[in-house]
Amino acid sequence: MPIFYTDDQLIELISQSNDPSNTWSTIWETITREGTPLMDEDSLRMTFLFDAAAVSDMDVESVHVWINRLTDKERVTQGFMKNIPGTTMWARTVEVPPSLRAAYCFRINAGEHRPPGHNRYPHRRDPHARNGHLVIDGDYGLSLLQGPDVVEVPESSAWQHVDLAHPSRSITSSISGLPTYLYLPIIPHKDLPLVILIDADVWFQRLKLDQVLDYLIAQGHMPACAVLGIGFTDPAKRRRLLGANNELTALLTGPAVEYAQRQAQSAGHTIAHDTIIIAGQSLGGLTSLWAALRYPDRIRSVIASSPSLWWRPEDGCTPADLATINVPWLVEQILTETPNHSAHSASDTCDMLPPAYLDVGIREGMSVAHMHGLHFAMISRNWEHKFDIWDGGHDFAWWREALPHRLSQALRTLPPATVNYQ
Repeated sequence: MPIFYTDDQLIELISQSNDPSNTWSTIWETITREGTPLMDEDSLRMTFLFDAAAVSDMDVESVHVWINRLTDKERVTQGFMKNIPGTTMWARTVEVPPSLRAAYCFRINAGEHRPPGHNRYPHRRDPHARNGHLVIDGDYGLSLLQGPDVVEVPESSAWQHVDLAHPSRSITSSISGLPTYLYLPIIPHKDLPLVILIDADVWFQRLKLDQVLDYLIAQGHMPACAVLGIGFTDPAKRRRLLGANNELTALLTGPAVEYAQRQAQSAGHTIAHDTIIIAGQSLGGLTSLWAALRYPDRIRSVIASSPSLWWRPEDGCTPADLATINVPWLVEQILTETPNHSAHSASDTCDMLPPAYLDVGIREGMSVAHMHGLHFAMISRNWEHKFDIWDGGHDFAWWREALPHRLSQALRTLPPATVNYQ
């Protein structure tokens, strides 16, 4: 049977020992073989452990285990760990839903939680994480927490083949000052569908999406495609550019596509015309939906995970606004505005809008209610879409599962690429 102790049981066990250091060393040796957190087979409890001996640049006064939506925001106090006397170890027992996927890390002397910002990972990952990691940046990054009953999709197995230490093979460049990452299959293809992916600095540099795509395409689990990713150099610029930004959406559906076509041709591929899929999460998800509304004749599918429905074209809007708004701005546009397609009436145009693939995590608070509102608005406007709910928060832990799954679904609706034997 796997070893399990609560935080209080560990403290009591070591406190009663005549040789705390030796007792703990024996326990720790077993723990590191099995991986952390410790899991109780008879309950939903998991015990997270952190060894402060690894911290050499400061005196450790407190440690907080940050688990996306379990120990952050209003639940932040549930993550403060307890020191095991006579050792450098810190422990915290938390109830974890069995179907949850979540990112977690350890915050040292961090006090109240403040999000570090887009593509920033200033906190310690778990070196003994039993489910591996989402992001590795030396001793820092994000580890992956998975309950025993997580829902698997056909594409989930691909992440087991990812080497986070291996550099991405995507082609890097820039367009209008934005970093770009172009993925092309290893074998040259003709008529590749093109995916426009927002926040690709995380997807390719951190999560190594290119390895997942290589595996899924090689195994026949996903049709071949090209992916042009757009990244951002800092959180402030990302916040400023994403949203209902007509200049950005024009760039993504125009010059960015032309750039991808040129690069693909120079590598022995060709990209099919009018087969664009646009995808993003959070603010990138809202931007993707807006692009589909603006350019339904250029986009064939849109994928939006946890779109930021709090956004509106005013200064000062924040995610907290979800608790006070009745109808999000984007939903209002869908219900009241005619998309940019002059040859058709509003209702006809919604019939012509590209199929949408929507996902949200059940632990995203009011976002879940507003996503249902978006779902009902799409139904009323005859906008074809699929809508699923995952057990997670606002989190790459499940976004990375949803994206390949949705890409596979969207790509199978398009004419397939063929191997270029020339």
